[in-house]
Amino acid sequence: DEPIDFEFRIQRKDNKVVWIRVAIIIFKKNETGEITQTMGILREVTEQKNAHQKLTESETKFRNIFNTSTDGIAIIANNKKIIEANESLMKLTGLKKKQLFSLEFPKITEPESSIKINSAIDNCHRKSSRLLECNIIQQNNKKIPCEFEFKQIVGWISQEKCFVFFWLFGPTH
Repeated sequence: DEPIDFEFRIQRKDNKVVWIRVAIIIFKKNETGEITQTMGILREVTEQKNAHQKLTESETKFRNIFNTSTDGIAIIANNKKIIEANESLMKLTGLKKKQLFSLEFPKITEPESSIKINSAIDNCHRKSSRLLECNIIQQNNKKIPCEFEFKQIVGWISQEKCFVFFWLFGPTH
């Protein structure tokens, strides 16, 4: 049998409300299938619940900024592949999300800029920020002057690997 796991809140004698996680394992059943032995563990998980809530709120704020920004924003993996892009970047490049995700970031800029951009991406972790000016090449081959700001976002880790993230700011005036 699978363990039974659930959480609930209780109010302690000092009136503080805390979260409790219960895990119950069924050890033994009789011949009719009734449970005769169990083992349970109760743990106070208030700190974990509060941390999870703060993380969820932070993720929501990030997503709101990312999705509503008028600047194009790309998140780039260590291999320079675009792994996330906002609507403004898609409008700026004239590319759909699927098309962007199939590209390495330097491929959306003019070829003569790719050395500078590759260097900025490779060295992003060494500096707090790196600003470059170069052109994005739209799908119709139109050049759009842009400022690119590369920043590593620390602490964003997937289960497979740690990604390096960058912000892209679009057209200069």
